[in-house]
Amino acid sequence: MAGYTEIQIGGQKVGLQFSVSALQLIYEKFPDCGSKIEPELIMQLQKNAWILFCGYRTNCVANFQAVEIGFKEFFSYVEDLDNRAELMIAMEIYNQSLITRLKETVDDEKKKRRSLNGRKSNLSASEKGKTITV
Repeated sequence: MAGYTEIQIGGQKVGLQFSVSALQLIYEKFPDCGSKIEPELIMQLQKNAWILFCGYRTNCVANFQAVEIGFKEFFSYVEDLDNRAELMIAMEIYNQSLITRLKETVDDEKKKRRSLNGRKSNLSASEKGKTITV
């Protein structure tokens, strides 16, 4: 894991992870420590990690497998520039899936509207003119 080390504090092993989130916290406290990381970047990394994590969990459930990898590992994955090409492919598949789902929803709505419009036209002339009060 990039940017990770362990130290001993009071006889206890403590992990230190210098990820983008850690650097942001440092820059907030000590602005002169270097260039600030934009909050939008952190949000995008967290969002991408969450999307991948959710896809992983869904796949585990669908295949009756235990969820063995946590969100932390997915966040580390999206921060690692060596994974950029693979991440872009996964995000493209996610986006295509999202577009497909939205299109299906819109198509379903159109079918419902057509169905409702067809029912309205089957009403008799006397029924069409009536007002319903609730």
